[in-house]
Amino acid sequence: LALSAGVLVVVRHRQWWWLGWCVLASATIWPLVWIMGGFTAGEAHWVGIYLLAVTGLYVWMAWRNLAAPLPLLGFSEFLAQHAKGVMPLIWSAAAIMLALQAFLLVKTNHVPLHWALFVLSALSLFALARQAPTLQWLALLPIGFSLLLFVGWAQDFKWLRPADITAQGIAVTALIVAGVFSAAAYALLWNAKRPGFWAALSAGGAFVHFIAICAALYTFDVGLKWGYVSLLLAIPFLIAAQRVASWRERMAGGNEALGMLAVGITFFLSAAVPLELRREWVTMAYAIELPAVAWIAWRLNLPILRWLAWLLAGTVTIRLVFNPYVLDYDVSSNPLLNWVLYGYGVPIVAFWIARDFLRRVRNDELVMAVEGSILAFAFLLLSLQVRSIFNPDGLGQPRFDVAERAWMAVSWGALALGLIYGNWRREHAVLRWGWRIIGGLAIALVTFGAAIQWDGLFVNAALGKAPIFNGLIVCFLIPALFAALGAWMLERMGQRIGALVAGIAALAFGFAFLSYEVRHYFAFTGDSVSSQTSATELYAYSIVWLVYGACLLIAGIVTRLPVLRYASLAVLVLVVGKVFLVDMADLTGLLRVASFLGLGIALLALGFVYRRYVFREETSPADSAQPAG
Repeated sequence: LALSAGVLVVVRHRQWWWLGWCVLASATIWPLVWIMGGFTAGEAHWVGIYLLAVTGLYVWMAWRNLAAPLPLLGFSEFLAQHAKGVMPLIWSAAAIMLALQAFLLVKTNHVPLHWALFVLSALSLFALARQAPTLQWLALLPIGFSLLLFVGWAQDFKWLRPADITAQGIAVTALIVAGVFSAAAYALLWNAKRPGFWAALSAGGAFVHFIAICAALYTFDVGLKWGYVSLLLAIPFLIAAQRVASWRERMAGGNEALGMLAVGITFFLSAAVPLELRREWVTMAYAIELPAVAWIAWRLNLPILRWLAWLLAGTVTIRLVFNPYVLDYDVSSNPLLNWVLYGYGVPIVAFWIARDFLRRVRNDELVMAVEGSILAFAFLLLSLQVRSIFNPDGLGQPRFDVAERAWMAVSWGALALGLIYGNWRREHAVLRWGWRIIGGLAIALVTFGAAIQWDGLFVNAALGKAPIFNGLIVCFLIPALFAALGAWMLERMGQRIGALVAGIAALAFGFAFLSYEVRHYFAFTGDSVSSQTSATELYAYSIVWLVYGACLLIAGIVTRLPVLRYASLAVLVLVVGKVFLVDMADLTGLLRVASFLGLGIALLALGFVYRRYVFREETSPADSAQPAG
């Protein structure tokens, strides 16, 4: 130790950093070899003291050489200043000595003396980071190694777990160590170059220690109510924040420090809820935290908290949107008042409030991301509520029946209509892409989930047996009306392609509704579903399609929309093709005569209507422009 101290004195004055690396190598190798071999408890104490002394020597060596007038700001600047000279030496020495202290602590079965030596080494690094602002991130090293020691109690890290210490003992140790680190960081924030950093270290270090030990000991009986402990831990930070608030006008960076402490308080308060309730509440606590962080960032003018808002918004979105385990959560017997309602409803409200505070500062990508998350939550809220109604025994059931598909498509269509209306009132990228994606999904679900199923829709009479007033209204008629209304709004918004797609969907779903109603009527004429198509049913299709085409023609004339007239022509062409290709082959006797006779009458009436109304409208402007006589 004396030889190392003498050499480091030379290194400090002559700045021979290569010699400092040699000292570090020698101070690392023999303790590591000794720790990995056999040793007694008395010898271990001296090794721990030696490691603490070496840490102190490197801190002393860097104390004045690295004192800088300004704190380190950006990550690129951090890399630039730490890539050469004494910086990598100090970082390496600090990391290696702390790692050896932690390793010795594990090998000695978490003896209190070695905990004290570890904490003293950490505090010496805190002091160096406070003295040399360019090394302020060095203070994160003790937090990281301490977390690793406590996370060792988790089931996946049994190799780090001490053998003779109870879970309650390690929990109390964690609270004490975290409390010492937090108190030290709070004491160092006063008159610091960057008090906000130390306030964040004080609150954040305590919170991550608390969460780590909760996660590690969650399956152990430690005799503590973690939710109540979380509420109690918020009290000292509330007192600390009040103290900072009284000095923030006279302290540079006081607003930043106050904001970090306030965020820490809200984190402790929010964590108390999921710790005492079920796992569905965990994400809800994160969601509630977002408006609190947004309010603090706006109120105290702390743009740096927007990065924390990004983290919270991303965490909540990933857990609610991309988490497959939500399908394993239990749903109550009530099909609507279950965890889906508050599990997604509360984040929607929280994100809506946060968006308002964030937008008061600036309307940027973060605000758009929050709005996109709100839309995703609303979409999943509707989808999972429909799922819970038809699957009360669990959302993860493999069945996806036709009735569920129909109501799912209706819910998506209603949401798409709301987004179209909102986009009509206010141009916004989230609204625009929202109605495009969700509306497209609704059309696809109706098409592939119902329209092409044919007799598959009538299995087990899932849509009912009554003619006309049955589940086909939900399958096709309501989506057709939604698509028609959407096409009308999109046409007035100037969204030609969207209006065309919605209009085609409306016409197709209306056609499918009438066709399936005919099939439904004849399918349930007996006691069971009939898969045979009778001659009467074939004739009924021709009549219904002719009426549908005539209605489209009349609607096109009244509204003066060419697309409806073109659609009526398409339907009539389909009827003509069916009569000549199907009815001629399958119908016999009077039904064949009636089919051709009805088609002829319909075509004569069609020609009269076109000559009387359509062609006249198209030629009347030109005729009126010709001079009289």
